[in-house]
Amino acid sequence: VIGQLCRVSTRYEALICEINPIAVRPDGRLVAVDAVLEVDDSALPRIPFPLPDRIDRIENPIERRGREIGVTYVDLDGDIGLIASGAGLGMASHFRGERAAAGRAYAEALSIAQSCGYVNGIVLATTCVGQIRELENQLSPAAEAYRRALQLTGEYVPPSAGEVHLGLARIHYEWNDLDAAEQYGQQSLQQVRQYDDVIDRFIISEVFLARLRLARGDIAEAAAMLAETEKSVRQNNFM
Repeated sequence: VIGQLCRVSTRYEALICEINPIAVRPDGRLVAVDAVLEVDDSALPRIPFPLPDRIDRIENPIERRGREIGVTYVDLDGDIGLIASGAGLGMASHFRGERAAAGRAYAEALSIAQSCGYVNGIVLATTCVGQIRELENQLSPAAEAYRRALQLTGEYVPPSAGEVHLGLARIHYEWNDLDAAEQYGQQSLQQVRQYDDVIDRFIISEVFLARLRLARGDIAEAAAMLAETEKSVRQNNFM
């Protein structure tokens, strides 16, 4: 089986050549319960017979639209998405500090999501654009992007909404509007508390609120909040 997979992969210049799962019948024969073969588009002219186009079988509208125009979009479970031009370009550029490249990739992803009417994609891309603007110290455009993302969420409040509120809290802190910063910071904390798997955001929100107390001159309250945050960090092994 492995030898056949290797031959198919080499012959068709496959990006993915996979059998998963594979079953063993009572008589000992192997059965491929499911299989995936994805061929590199640049290899298609070298294959002597046509292969079926998978675009029609792609259910995600933003992934299908990206495929049509040659942009890779990877939709992940939960509240994490890869929104990029190319395999991870936007996210990788963001983490490497290449803000201009990340900004272009997120803007392109936003354009694709808007053309498809894919609301979740629009929210995620808009949030990422806001983060890039904030990192570039373009606070007004960042705040506008964050507010637009919140407006698009509607009644459903995803885990990312806590991150958006925290972004607005940071911006208002920089503007010395401590009351608004407090309001957004508390909203962020309330939202991330609803999700057990976002302990990192919970900690970040608590640290921000402690910093805000310190800015107001309430040293004792800031110290008490940080002590409680440290307990949460240790209880969740978030070291």
